[in-house]
Amino acid sequence: MNPQVIATTALEFDGFERTPNVNTGPTPLLLKTYVLPVSVRYFASAGTALRLGVNHVRQSVDRLAQFADNAGKDTFTTLDGEIAWRLPQGRGSISLQGRNLTGTRFRFIDDSFRKPSPEVPRFTPSRSLFATVSLAL
Repeated sequence: MNPQVIATTALEFDGFERTPNVNTGPTPLLLKTYVLPVSVRYFASAGTALRLGVNHVRQSVDRLAQFADNAGKDTFTTLDGEIAWRLPQGRGSISLQGRNLTGTRFRFIDDSFRKPSPEVPRFTPSRSLFATVSLAL
């Protein structure tokens, strides 16, 4: 297998709107999120893979007046990266992933309020490093 480079991009939109009622609380009344991710991946013949990605995000949040301090608009860009290795004979992989490598500070409301169980947020306003080991037994 020869080294390969793949570039991807897309424009993503996520919208949420609700009518205020007595149970609204801090849940957003209106949430609009645009994300423009651009990613470049490099796959080497020795089983090494590299990824560098940039995410440009624009978000608008409206809430009830008493929760207005957590409302407004924000635009930010994050830089993410990953290096991964395949283990010999298909026995698994090891990866090290970094999110928001520049430590960009921002306000972002994820959509976890719409889901029954918590999830890891897609964007966090601090640097994050993750190591993953997957083994095929």
